[in-house]
Amino acid sequence: MILYDNQPGCITMGYDVNSTAGLVVPAVSIPDVYGKRLVEAAAGGGPLRASLEAVDVPLVDASAVLLFIMAVGTLVGGSVWSGLDHAASKRAAAEEQVGRSKGRV
Repeated sequence: MILYDNQPGCITMGYDVNSTAGLVVPAVSIPDVYGKRLVEAAAGGGPLRASLEAVDVPLVDASAVLLFIMAVGTLVGGSVWSGLDHAASKRAAAEEQVGRSKGRV
């Protein structure tokens, strides 16, 4: 089945699981522009062929993994930087306090 929408936008295809038990219908949704070209070709009366091919899609996309690693790395890096900055400011405050107390004696 080739399905096209006569208006710009996306077609949402769906079905009731119980009503289609055991039925497998290859289907594809195409944009309005290509649907009109297909209708024009069919109206021409010549032979018309279409082929559908199932594409193997990986369970996890490599770019999604890279994006996840970058996000986690950013959070970890920011946390470490913040912790080091906080420790440096505490150390500086402690050194300043020691300097003040030595100066008063």
